Parts: sequence; C-alpha cells; structure tokens
Amino acid sequence: MIATFVVGFWVIRHLGPASFGELCIIRAVQGILNVLATMGLTQLLPIKLASRQSTAAETILTAALVRFGGAIFSAFASVPILCWIQGYTVDDWQILGLASLLLLISPAELLEAWFVSQTKTRFTVLSRMVSVVLTSTLQVLAITCGFGLVAFLAIDFLALLIYGGMLAIFMLSFLRPQGSPVTDINAVTRLVRESLPIWLSAGAAIISVRVDQAMLGMMLGKESTGLYAAAARLSEFWFFVPVAIISSTVPSLTRKYKDDRIAYRRDVLKVSSTLTSFSVCVAIGTALVATPLVTMLFGQEYHSSAGVLTIHVWSLPFFSLGYLSHNLRILQGQQMSLLPRTIAGAASNVVLNYLLIPRFGINAAAFSTLLSYIIGGIGWDLLIDRSHGLGTIQARSFLPKHWLAALRIVLTRFNSVAPR
Repeated sequence: MIATFVVGFWVIRHLGPASFGELCIIRAVQGILNVLATMGLTQLLPIKLASRQSTAAETILTAALVRFGGAIFSAFASVPILCWIQGYTVDDWQILGLASLLLLISPAELLEAWFVSQTKTRFTVLSRMVSVVLTSTLQVLAITCGFGLVAFLAIDFLALLIYGGMLAIFMLSFLRPQGSPVTDINAVTRLVRESLPIWLSAGAAIISVRVDQAMLGMMLGKESTGLYAAAARLSEFWFFVPVAIISSTVPSLTRKYKDDRIAYRRDVLKVSSTLTSFSVCVAIGTALVATPLVTMLFGQEYHSSAGVLTIHVWSLPFFSLGYLSHNLRILQGQQMSLLPRTIAGAASNVVLNYLLIPRFGINAAAFSTLLSYIIGGIGWDLLIDRSHGLGTIQARSFLPKHWLAALRIVLTRFNSVAPR
C-alpha cells in the first residue's frame, strides 16, 4: 500500500496529464482484453479447486490450456484496438509490443487461484509484495532518469513476470498440487462450458469499469483521461481491500453453503457489513479532503480532478457488495444470473458516458461509473433478481448495528492472532 501510494502518485506527477492519460488508456484496453482472456477462470477456478471434484493438478492444467488460448488471442487483438483508439502506427512498435507481451504472459496470474483455494494466501501476498517492491524501485529509477511512457510499460510487464515467477516457485516448493497433470478435450470443453456465463459477465463488468477511460480518450483527449484517471486511481486504490477480504472468505463460505445454509447467510451478512462499514468510512473521509488531497499528491495541474474523486470514491461500497454478490452466485451455482446484471451495469455506463461526457466533462464519467455499480450490484439484487435474498442482506449491511457486530468480530480475530 505504501509503495503504491507514494510511487504511483509520483509517476502521475512525473508523466503529467497527457502522458499519464495515454498510459491509462493502454492499461484500460489491456484490462478489458485480459479479463476477456481469462474465460471466467479467475472466479471459477478457486471454487473448482476447493470443491475437489477432480485432482488439483488436472484442474490446473485444464485451466492453463484454456487460459493460454485466451492470452494468445488477446495479445494479437490488442494491436489493432490500440491503433484504432490511440492512432498508433508501425513507428510505435515498442508500445504495441510491450502491451501485447504483457497480455501474453498474463496466464501466470492463474496460479493465484491454487493458493486461494487452499486458504494459503500468504504466498500470494508475499509474491505481490516482492513484485511491488522491485517494480516500485524501478519506477523511482525511471522517474529519476526522466524516462517516459515506454519505460513504465516495460515495468508493468516485469511486475507481472516477477509475480507469476514467485507463485510458480512457491507452488513447486511448498504447495505442489496433488494428482497427475493430465487432461483431455472433454475436460477442457466442460470447463469452458461452466465458465462461459462467468466469462461473459466478467467481460461486461470490466467494460463497465474501464470503458470510461477509453471513451474519455476518444471524446475529450488524453489530457482529460489523465485528469480523470488520477482521481479514479486514488479512489480505486482501496478496491484491493474488499477483493482481498472476499477472495479469502470464498473457500470457507463455499463449505458453509454446503453444510449449513443458515450459518452461511449469517456469515454473508457479517462479510457484507464489514465491507460496507469500511467502504463508507473511506468514502466519507476521502470526499471531505478531496481538493487538498489531489493538489498535494498530484500537483496544481490536477486540481480539476478533485470533483471526480468526490463522486468516484462512492463507488467503493457498491463495488464491494457487487463483487461479493458476484462470487456468491458462482459458489451457489447461479452463474447464469450474473450475465444480465453485469450487462445492465456495463450498458448503463456506456450510454451515460456517451450522453453526459460531451456536456459535463470528466465529472460525468465518474457519475456514470458510480451509477453503473449501483445498477449492476445492489440495485439488481434488490429490485430485479430477489429470489436468493442477497439484495436484502446487502441492504441490511448498511445498518450501523451490523457494523458494530462486524467490528467486534474483526477485533476478536485480530486479538486471537496477535503475538503475545
């Protein structure tokens, strides 16, 4: 967190709104293509491994074959897409090549699912920390030497390479999957069929998250994208907390769902309340200090980003609940219910951006993103698909009495693991 907070915002100041906006457009395209290339395995694989329907080695190999196919397709697709959005030519081969290479090695992230399924996330945390420390050091050197966009794209590539390499070393040394690494075409077909609805909904979700920056780049230019992305990055900095909490609790919730449905719903409310209380507190605190915070971190040229931050930070509680609901529907075997809600969120974001950005500028993009999270998350569960009661649980998580209960649980568990 410290490395990302300090070095990441130093990078924003160093590149300036135009170059940083260009970098963010490239990352937005990479993010959309990478999620499409995962074929829904990011959410499905930890649950498949935790359920132990087949040997771990067989499941991982089958998923790897599917994932590498998606990576090859996304790497080749990134070149014409970036040329269309950014106007790149053959003279920009370094940028296009690095963007494609990162997508090509992205299957390395698949190894994270194995550690998550075994509740051994300390290995993923350590790998991520090593990657962040090394790449943050390289970013500082790049800033000191005055390097530009290409250097930071190369550092993005090295960050993923280091993270995947560390996971591979830990898996082979400490947590080797059981079983023989064999698979067949039937296993691949079956995995693709199971992941298809998750894949489509994840694609719609990432479009909802990243389309704002791509549309800003096309409609208002790279500088406006940089101003928006700087504030969005400050807001999305906190997104890793709900992702970490949810990823760590999904395996235990999966087992609880099979054994005791009442206890399962009670635990879902505890997790929802923890996420909501944390997110609302962060949103209130950030909104109150948005203007001086943006000026202090990014410089006076980013002053107009404060309005974006004030709006965008309220996406945090709705992102948290939506991501939780997404994972719960997967473990409950309701993958098909994911698609319409994520399509509704993505479509609303695209339409609102198209209508509002020309008139209201970058603040409209923040508002569109916030509304898309509400529509595709708690709004859908509460008003449209009420059959499973997740919307009611999410609404109850906004009650302060549940926040206090969640706080007591967190403090109790912290005291139980604290050194004495």
